[in-house]
Amino acid sequence: MFLPIDASLRTAFDIERDGDRSFLSIPIAHCSESNRIVSVASSIFPSFDSSIPSGFFHEMFFEIEIFSLDGGFEPFTTQDRDVAINYIPQIVRPSVIGIVCDSYRRLVLDVRPTTIYRVVKSGSSIEKATRKHVLLTAIIESEGYAAAEAGFDKLGRWFWLMERPRINPG
Repeated sequence: MFLPIDASLRTAFDIERDGDRSFLSIPIAHCSESNRIVSVASSIFPSFDSSIPSGFFHEMFFEIEIFSLDGGFEPFTTQDRDVAINYIPQIVRPSVIGIVCDSYRRLVLDVRPTTIYRVVKSGSSIEKATRKHVLLTAIIESEGYAAAEAGFDKLGRWFWLMERPRINPG
Protein backbone atom coordinates (compact mmCIF):
# COMPACT_ATOMS: atom_id res chain seq x y z
CA MET A 1 0.00 0.00 0.00
CA PHE A 2 1.34 3.40 -0.99
CA LEU A 3 1.21 6.06 1.72
CA PRO A 4 1.71 9.82 1.35
CA ILE A 5 5.06 11.41 2.08
CA ASP A 6 4.72 14.42 4.37
CA ALA A 7 4.18 17.58 2.30
CA SER A 8 6.84 19.44 4.28
CA LEU A 9 9.45 17.08 2.78
CA ARG A 10 8.54 18.02 -0.82
CA THR A 11 10.15 21.46 -0.97
CA ALA A 12 13.92 21.17 -0.65
CA PHE A 13 14.87 19.52 -3.94
CA ASP A 14 17.46 20.87 -6.36
CA ILE A 15 17.11 20.90 -10.10
CA GLU A 16 18.99 17.93 -11.52
CA ARG A 17 20.59 17.55 -14.92
CA ASP A 18 21.02 14.58 -17.22
CA GLY A 19 22.82 15.81 -20.32
CA ASP A 20 20.70 18.67 -21.75
CA ARG A 21 17.62 17.64 -19.73
CA SER A 22 16.86 19.56 -16.54
CA PHE A 23 14.35 18.06 -14.14
CA LEU A 24 12.83 18.05 -10.67
CA SER A 25 11.69 14.82 -9.09
CA ILE A 26 9.50 15.35 -6.02
CA PRO A 27 8.58 12.30 -3.92
CA ILE A 28 4.90 12.09 -3.00
CA ALA A 29 4.35 8.51 -1.74
CA HIS A 30 6.14 5.42 -0.51
CA CYS A 31 5.40 1.76 0.11
CA SER A 32 7.24 0.29 3.10
CA GLU A 33 6.28 -3.26 2.03
CA SER A 34 7.93 -3.02 -1.41
CA ASN A 35 10.43 -0.23 -0.58
CA ARG A 36 9.19 1.83 -3.55
CA ILE A 37 8.95 5.60 -3.94
CA VAL A 38 6.49 7.49 -6.16
CA SER A 39 7.61 10.88 -7.46
CA VAL A 40 6.28 13.63 -9.71
CA ALA A 41 9.00 14.35 -12.26
CA SER A 42 8.88 17.54 -14.33
CA SER A 43 11.39 17.99 -17.16
CA ILE A 44 12.58 20.47 -19.76
CA PHE A 45 14.96 19.67 -22.60
CA PRO A 46 16.04 21.22 -25.90
CA SER A 47 14.74 19.80 -29.14
CA PHE A 48 14.30 20.61 -32.83
CA ASP A 49 11.39 20.10 -35.21
CA SER A 50 11.29 21.70 -38.63
CA SER A 51 7.48 21.83 -38.54
CA ILE A 52 7.64 24.35 -35.67
CA PRO A 53 8.22 27.95 -36.87
CA SER A 54 11.43 28.59 -34.91
CA GLY A 55 12.56 24.96 -35.29
CA PHE A 56 14.40 25.01 -31.97
CA PHE A 57 12.45 24.83 -28.71
CA HIS A 58 12.46 23.35 -25.20
CA GLU A 59 9.85 20.70 -24.50
CA MET A 60 8.31 20.53 -21.04
CA PHE A 61 6.45 17.55 -19.63
CA PHE A 62 5.70 15.77 -16.38
CA GLU A 63 5.29 12.14 -15.49
CA ILE A 64 4.99 9.86 -12.49
CA GLU A 65 8.07 7.83 -11.55
CA ILE A 66 7.93 4.64 -9.51
CA PHE A 67 11.21 3.14 -8.36
CA SER A 68 12.49 0.73 -5.74
CA LEU A 69 15.07 1.84 -3.19
CA ASP A 70 16.54 -1.66 -3.02
CA GLY A 71 16.25 -2.71 -6.67
CA GLY A 72 13.51 -5.22 -5.87
CA PHE A 73 11.22 -3.84 -8.60
CA GLU A 74 11.95 -2.57 -12.08
CA PRO A 75 11.63 1.26 -12.13
CA PHE A 76 9.20 2.84 -14.58
CA THR A 77 7.57 6.13 -15.50
CA THR A 78 4.10 6.87 -16.82
CA GLN A 79 2.10 9.78 -18.17
CA ASP A 80 -1.03 7.66 -18.19
CA ARG A 81 -3.41 8.80 -15.46
CA ASP A 82 -5.07 5.38 -15.33
CA VAL A 83 -1.73 3.75 -14.50
CA ALA A 84 -0.45 6.48 -12.16
CA ILE A 85 -3.59 6.51 -10.02
CA ASN A 86 -2.71 3.03 -8.72
CA TYR A 87 0.41 4.43 -7.04
CA ILE A 88 -0.77 7.82 -5.78
CA PRO A 89 -2.73 7.86 -2.52
CA GLN A 90 -6.10 9.59 -2.88
CA ILE A 91 -5.17 12.25 -0.32
CA VAL A 92 -2.12 13.23 -2.41
CA ARG A 93 -3.80 13.37 -5.84
CA PRO A 94 -5.08 16.98 -5.56
CA SER A 95 -1.55 18.23 -4.81
CA VAL A 96 0.08 16.73 -7.93
CA ILE A 97 -0.78 19.60 -10.29
CA GLY A 98 0.48 22.12 -7.70
CA ILE A 99 3.79 20.25 -7.55
CA VAL A 100 3.97 20.35 -11.35
CA CYS A 101 3.21 24.11 -11.37
CA ASP A 102 5.95 24.83 -8.81
CA SER A 103 8.39 22.61 -10.70
CA TYR A 104 7.61 24.24 -14.07
CA ARG A 105 8.20 27.70 -12.58
CA ARG A 106 11.57 26.67 -11.19
CA LEU A 107 12.62 24.97 -14.42
CA VAL A 108 11.61 27.95 -16.60
CA LEU A 109 13.51 30.35 -14.33
CA ASP A 110 16.56 28.12 -14.37
CA VAL A 111 16.72 27.35 -18.11
CA ARG A 112 15.11 30.55 -19.54
CA PRO A 113 14.32 29.02 -22.94
CA THR A 114 13.17 31.22 -25.80
CA THR A 115 10.40 28.85 -26.89
CA ILE A 116 8.53 26.27 -24.79
CA TYR A 117 6.60 23.38 -26.35
CA ARG A 118 4.01 21.36 -24.43
CA VAL A 119 1.86 18.54 -25.75
CA VAL A 120 -1.04 16.43 -24.49
CA LYS A 121 0.00 12.81 -24.52
CA SER A 122 -2.37 10.37 -26.19
CA GLY A 123 -5.18 9.10 -23.99
CA SER A 124 -5.68 12.38 -22.14
CA SER A 125 -9.18 13.82 -22.21
CA ILE A 126 -9.37 17.30 -23.72
CA GLU A 127 -11.36 18.52 -20.69
CA LYS A 128 -8.68 17.45 -18.18
CA ALA A 129 -5.91 18.59 -20.50
CA THR A 130 -7.53 22.02 -20.79
CA ARG A 131 -7.69 22.46 -16.99
CA LYS A 132 -4.02 21.51 -16.65
CA HIS A 133 -3.10 23.67 -19.65
CA VAL A 134 -4.77 26.74 -18.13
CA LEU A 135 -2.84 26.31 -14.87
CA LEU A 136 0.50 25.57 -16.51
CA THR A 137 0.06 28.37 -19.04
CA ALA A 138 -0.58 30.87 -16.23
CA ILE A 139 2.62 29.75 -14.49
CA ILE A 140 4.70 30.14 -17.65
CA GLU A 141 3.03 33.48 -18.51
CA SER A 142 3.86 34.76 -15.03
CA GLU A 143 7.52 34.29 -15.97
CA GLY A 144 7.22 36.53 -19.03
CA TYR A 145 6.12 34.13 -21.78
CA ALA A 146 3.16 34.48 -24.13
CA ALA A 147 1.17 31.95 -26.13
CA ALA A 148 2.51 31.87 -29.68
CA GLU A 149 0.71 28.94 -31.28
CA ALA A 150 -1.62 26.06 -30.44
CA GLY A 151 -3.02 23.24 -32.51
CA PHE A 152 -2.38 19.62 -33.36
CA ASP A 153 1.09 18.28 -34.08
CA LYS A 154 1.98 15.82 -36.86
CA LEU A 155 1.06 12.93 -34.51
CA GLY A 156 -2.41 14.41 -33.92
CA ARG A 157 -1.69 15.54 -30.34
CA TRP A 158 -2.84 18.88 -28.95
CA PHE A 159 0.17 21.20 -28.45
CA TRP A 160 1.06 24.70 -27.28
CA LEU A 161 4.06 26.90 -28.04
CA MET A 162 4.94 29.72 -25.70
CA GLU A 163 7.63 32.31 -26.36
CA ARG A 164 9.55 34.85 -24.39
CA PRO A 165 9.22 38.22 -26.13
CA ARG A 166 12.29 39.12 -28.15
CA ILE A 167 13.68 42.58 -27.64
CA ASN A 168 14.89 44.22 -30.82
CA PRO A 169 18.01 46.34 -30.32
CA GLY A 170 17.24 49.71 -31.44
